[in-house]
Amino acid sequence: ISLFFLSFLFKIDKNKNEIIISSAFHAPWKDDKDFFNLYNEIKDCTLLDNKRLYTLWFFSKSLNNLKSNILDIGCLKGGAGYTMAKANKEGTTHLIDTFGGLVENEKYNKKDHFVFKDINFVKNKIKLFKLKNTRVIKANFPKNMHQSFKRKKFKLCHIDVNTYNATKSSFEFIRKKIVK
Repeated sequence: ISLFFLSFLFKIDKNKNEIIISSAFHAPWKDDKDFFNLYNEIKDCTLLDNKRLYTLWFFSKSLNNLKSNILDIGCLKGGAGYTMAKANKEGTTHLIDTFGGLVENEKYNKKDHFVFKDINFVKNKIKLFKLKNTRVIKANFPKNMHQSFKRKKFKLCHIDVNTYNATKSSFEFIRKKIVK
């Protein structure tokens, strides 16, 4: 019924879309005051919802016993990276983006989508949130990474680059460097 009425307002194709209502009821992000406070500070810096951000938060905290690095590839305004960095106590969190939009043309993507050019915005937020051991890098990952970066190991990686080839090359690079 909801989809029927929404289809009038938003021109939703009922044959290609559906409303998904989860039967899950466990919501740990509601009890985690540290996460809740951080989420309220960064929610305007991300396209991810609180459930997905909490997953990154939870895994980052769970891996604190590993002295290794975290990557956020395709950081845009940095929200996912800030979340992982705040939870990360061991190692450096690297936020990587081209800060120029998509680097390749693909059939289903437009080059002017997901463009955020202000690297200083991300750097200033890192300072504002007092995120130690957090770096922002302007690069086409993994092609334009410094050789010393290629020797690092990683315990967690969030890939959000929005094109098939960029996702595949990022995954292939990281797959060999992830701490097991």
